[in-house]
Amino acid sequence: MSANPNPDRITDALWQFWLDCCQIIPGVKLGGIYANKSGYHNTVAANQNSWPGEYSTRCSADLTDPRDKARGIDLTMSDEQMMIRTGLLVDAARAGDPRLGCIRSFIGTLDCHTVTCYIHDSETEPFRFDGSRDDSHLWHEHLSIFTRYCDDTDALDGLLSVLNGEAMLSTDDITAIAQRVWDIDWVTSYDPNNPTWQAKTALGYTMDNTRKLAGMQAQLDTLAANVGAIMTAMGLPAAATASTTPADPA
Repeated sequence: MSANPNPDRITDALWQFWLDCCQIIPGVKLGGIYANKSGYHNTVAANQNSWPGEYSTRCSADLTDPRDKARGIDLTMSDEQMMIRTGLLVDAARAGDPRLGCIRSFIGTLDCHTVTCYIHDSETEPFRFDGSRDDSHLWHEHLSIFTRYCDDTDALDGLLSVLNGEAMLSTDDITAIAQRVWDIDWVTSYDPNNPTWQAKTALGYTMDNTRKLAGMQAQLDTLAANVGAIMTAMGLPAAATASTTPADPA
């Protein structure tokens, strides 16, 4: 794995995104990240200084830190891969896939003859088609990343998963998974010497111990109350019956 060649202008997260693209896109080459020109390949600071009002510094998601890093990347690919990866991005954009919320736009081609561009102005707005881009994008995919996300590994991993053709989990999928994790306490595991052996999962240990601690605390509170009643009956000071529940720190 090669190290980030220009950490002053390229975030480690964006460089890692490029390295990860190498693992999922056959034959991909880096067309470029930082370039001293107007637009997303340059920094917010440089655009504001040299090209005030430039397209890449108009959205609120672009007017954030890091203002000294490039926010665009070009991925040069074969015709076949251009059509595949652009198609995945188009499908995700049309479906309102939130994994594309980190990018301002993408430019590529679906047929190696016509340039395809989709753009939006905030993370939550729908994408719109824009066909006014130059034909250099017939052989390289351009991704404009909102400044806010150019150093966000999680956001870029989501974008990578779109390029890799991974399906977006639906709300129902997420709910089902969460419910399954919540319900799990014990996992039955096969043991040739004891087929009914049960192994606790980490979650099982946590839930089991939590229940035990809660039960112990209830017993201690009951005991403290009983001791307090006895001491009161004996005429001893009530202060001698301090609660067993730890006090909150100041």
